[in-house]
Amino acid sequence: METKDVAKRSSQYFFAKIYATAMHVAGNFAIAKLFTVAGYGAYGFLFLILTYGASLHFGLENAFGKQYPVEIGKGSKSRADKIRDSSFTFSMMITLVFMLLIILFAVFYPSAEFEKRWAYILLAFTLPLQMLVEYYRTFFRVTKEFGRINVMEIIFGTFEFILRVAPVYYFVKISPRVEYALIGLFVGLFLTFFATILYAYFCAPEKISIRWNIPEVKKLYRLGIPIFICFLMDSLFKNGDKFMAFWFF
Repeated sequence: METKDVAKRSSQYFFAKIYATAMHVAGNFAIAKLFTVAGYGAYGFLFLILTYGASLHFGLENAFGKQYPVEIGKGSKSRADKIRDSSFTFSMMITLVFMLLIILFAVFYPSAEFEKRWAYILLAFTLPLQMLVEYYRTFFRVTKEFGRINVMEIIFGTFEFILRVAPVYYFVKISPRVEYALIGLFVGLFLTFFATILYAYFCAPEKISIRWNIPEVKKLYRLGIPIFICFLMDSLFKNGDKFMAFWFF
């Protein structure tokens, strides 16, 4: 029965992930068809910032995902909760700092065009929501709440497709204000993350607390940074061409 249950949960997660990925790819094709080459390039670079924004924990989330089940297995629920809350608190703090830096860049960057300036600001406000979504995914995984992960994937995939494509279509095909398409797209992404985190927050089996514990965070970094560096180096090599597009953005 246990083997059948594992196979069932794995297949459900597989199909939920495939659905979310298919919706993301379909959305990208639709946006590419609607945007100009320059517009899609601008979106691609900004989305790349959002992609790497999910890694602003610098290894804390990796350590949480690895160490939390270990402590639960030892019967040390209090230590597991401390790891969960401390990693969340410091990850959010770092993300908020980067959010403020991006907003300052958008406000004071002299040559930024109107739509790009607001796209940066919207992207900045999306970063904390993205961090929450990724954190809850990890939390549900380590607590074996795979059904909730599946629902998150379906919610995210559905909302991402609709709320990315609809504003771009409106501003490109219906309204003459094509310059607002990029802004509308990032409004859609913000709302997508917001809808997903609402579900995760209200369905979480336990509430995450704010907890400042520097000694614990130091231990987590020693565990998480090597994992994070491996991921980062692999990702940088894969996306090097996209970073080159920055010079043309």
